[in-house]
Amino acid sequence: MKNIWFGNKTYAALLAVLLIVLKLTALVPSRATSAPAQSGQEVWLNVFVHGIMSIKPHVSWNNFMLFVKDEIDGTLYEKTVELMREDPFFYKNQAMQRIGLHRVDPTNTTDNSSATLSYTMEEINKHYGLQKTSHYYTFGWSGLLSQKRRYQDGKDLFISLEKEIENVRKQYDNPNIKVRVIGYSHGGNVSLNLGLVHQKYFPKSTLSIDELVLLGTPVLTDTDYLINDPLFKKIFNLYSLSDRVQTLDFFAPKQFFSSRLFRSRKGFTLPKKLVQIQLKVTRCKDSTRRCPKKFELAKNLNKPSIVYGKKGLLRDVSPGHFELWFFGWTPVRYRDHYPLHPLPTVSLAPVITYHADKISSSLTPDQPVVADIRPEHNIILFRPKKDYRVHSTIPYLPPEKQEQLRRTILKHEPKLYTDEIYNDHIQDAVRNSRQIMEAYKKQPGISNLKTLLMTPKTPFP
Repeated sequence: MKNIWFGNKTYAALLAVLLIVLKLTALVPSRATSAPAQSGQEVWLNVFVHGIMSIKPHVSWNNFMLFVKDEIDGTLYEKTVELMREDPFFYKNQAMQRIGLHRVDPTNTTDNSSATLSYTMEEINKHYGLQKTSHYYTFGWSGLLSQKRRYQDGKDLFISLEKEIENVRKQYDNPNIKVRVIGYSHGGNVSLNLGLVHQKYFPKSTLSIDELVLLGTPVLTDTDYLINDPLFKKIFNLYSLSDRVQTLDFFAPKQFFSSRLFRSRKGFTLPKKLVQIQLKVTRCKDSTRRCPKKFELAKNLNKPSIVYGKKGLLRDVSPGHFELWFFGWTPVRYRDHYPLHPLPTVSLAPVITYHADKISSSLTPDQPVVADIRPEHNIILFRPKKDYRVHSTIPYLPPEKQEQLRRTILKHEPKLYTDEIYNDHIQDAVRNSRQIMEAYKKQPGISNLKTLLMTPKTPFP
């Protein structure tokens, strides 16, 4: 009888352990099931590529000529930017992390602007029914004002993307992997160099960029022709007429100033896969907002003047260069009264490109689509440029969704992030770079910054 009782107890204990293990297994998903995916399912890799680091402390005649000649190796400018790129302080207002390709966790938004942008874009896509299985990444590059470096960084991006695609294939069962690269400012030209890398080094590569989104990218004849490379399946060029920075790059050898638009020329024809989109934000004037009758008149899209936004009832407040990419707390010229505040305009890029693409089939690649965001009237309207007829409209984010995103974003606004502190970090990088260059002269055997920083005698703090 004792043996029977002992056996029953043992059996019951084993059964209990088995049930607990099964329960824990159900509660802790494996890596392969951390994101729902079925065989053949689309999995999107979204890659954010930042712009250059500030050249404000380096504006001088000598540096001007170095930029024109693209001879910045070993200069104070190069070393300063190298230190700035390694300073996490500059990651707090934009989608930027360390050098290289790094995945972003959209749920870890604490003091992480890359995650905050990924979360915001994911929420907006979900609201508009565009949510898919998505991974988000940042690609950190040198941030130098140099075509040579942008090409080198483009090669690193190409190799990193191929490796990551293989990693994702192992994670899912035969996924249909799609790649979207979003390049801001000269980060767009880093991304365009993927085409040149493809031609020169990897012509047999199966890498494919399903969507290349250029945001405020200075269009240069050095790289514009690369949009014809078959690597790129679809290209969206998003620009704003209020962006004064995009056209200020006069260091390219073949043109006086950079452009906003891709244009055909002898030997270069714009491909049909290119969609050019003018980003516009329109709000009501204060007098219109105060008068219900005027407010209703300002919504009448049957009137060309209202569609164009030129009537006295409306005001054009389209995004500047920094409002395209940075969060509202950035010290670099983001208006407190910008209607999308504190969102970066890039948050809406997938929604805008999706709807603008529907118009493009009836347009030539040199005719832009206007995407006009009007938050007060709760619409985003789409029309061909120089045409008052509205092709289509979609609702803008409802007030409750705007408020939810605003609260979430501002919750993670970094503390002690003022103009003064921002500039102090730049000046610290300049000062430390001078010390490093002096150390180079005293220790000629050291040719690498990281080696120098690890050397006990270095004056770098």
